Amino acid sequence: MVSQSSQCFLLFFSQISQIVQILNMIKRFTKIFYDRNK
Repeated sequence: MVSQSSQCFLLFFSQISQIVQILNMIKRFTKIFYDRNK
């Protein structure tokens, strides 16, 4: 039971980290785009 819940948590955490990476990439791209258009 404990191992199952921890596995679920790890999966959830890895998904969150992927989403955060994608968001950071988007932020970087928008910053580059914004700076270029100034």
